[in-house]
Amino acid sequence: MRFPGSTLIPGLIDAHVHMASWMVPALLAAGVTTVRDIGNNLDWILGLRSRLDADPRPTPRVRCCGPVLDGSHVNWPLLGEGHEDPAAVAATVERLAEAGVDEIKLYVHLDLEQVEAAVVAGRRSGVPVVAHLGEVDAMEAARAGVAELQHLSGIIHPLDGSHLVDLREVTGALIEADTALCPTVIVWDRLARLSHFVSRPDPRLRWVPDEIKERWDAFPHRHDPEGSRGRMAAVAEIRKAVPRFYQAGVPIVVGTDAPWPYLIPGFSLHDELAMLTTSGLTPAQVLTAATREASRRLGIDHLTGTLEEGKSADLLLVEGNPVSEIDDIRRVREVFRGGRLVDVAALEPGAFHPEDPVNGSLIAYAKGISRPIGAHHC
Repeated sequence: MRFPGSTLIPGLIDAHVHMASWMVPALLAAGVTTVRDIGNNLDWILGLRSRLDADPRPTPRVRCCGPVLDGSHVNWPLLGEGHEDPAAVAATVERLAEAGVDEIKLYVHLDLEQVEAAVVAGRRSGVPVVAHLGEVDAMEAARAGVAELQHLSGIIHPLDGSHLVDLREVTGALIEADTALCPTVIVWDRLARLSHFVSRPDPRLRWVPDEIKERWDAFPHRHDPEGSRGRMAAVAEIRKAVPRFYQAGVPIVVGTDAPWPYLIPGFSLHDELAMLTTSGLTPAQVLTAATREASRRLGIDHLTGTLEEGKSADLLLVEGNPVSEIDDIRRVREVFRGGRLVDVAALEPGAFHPEDPVNGSLIAYAKGISRPIGAHHC
């Protein structure tokens, strides 16, 4: 046996990222072989997906949504598109589907009629619709047919932890509609404790360009102790709610929202798995959510997500056994993407390109040029 005392599992899937070029090596180094980009400039992300598909070296598989669909106010101008009415939203859904996106992402300023129009257009075009809710709550979104909710939006208020809907009632609505949740607990934790992570030593930061670390350290609301207390209350409520939803039968997938502050691509998925475990899920449950369940919800379970003959051999070998000790997921030994060995030791941190839309959005926010209304991330 080449690696005694090790465990082979399917490659990990981060179901909520916003890609920039520099993130690619870090994702592979952490054993993340598939990502879902859940909001980006359309031409840029389609171009990245094509370049990675054509690269002779192993690269992560990219699923993408294109831009986030927002209302008349657009929180993230480089990553989103605005809409005045339901007809405009439906037209954009059809245009994005024709361009080749895998899913559609709705954002906080859409009203219920716009959400409903997006779902109808998505079904007509054959693309699922996911959402980060704001004006619409989770009960309404599930009944409208939204396939997946991000961040527990529309369920728990991110700034104070108050419940926006009755948890028992919304559980039933989510199950009836087969609406999944992607909790991204880790991004709420990071936003609640920004000052804790500034200049905190972490060897994994070698994967993050200096330009990004500088923007993370400059995020404006890190000097907001009252806001941090409210966000920590929200984190506590989200952590209590996730296992309750899971045990009731609500589908759960795992995502991080990298590269928002102090979410190191790939490695922040390890952090999310650990946080979900300490929230009440078992290691086996969170690993399933980051592999088999994620592949099913992303429509790629014929390619990846389980160790089966005929699939693409996206594999992660770790020292130890993460099924019994989730922190062993950090002990990466070998990564395979599509059956090809990734030379993890030879990987180098990716170069920073200021023109990448996600990089530009982080720069604008840190400089105070862009101030989102209703959400601090997407």
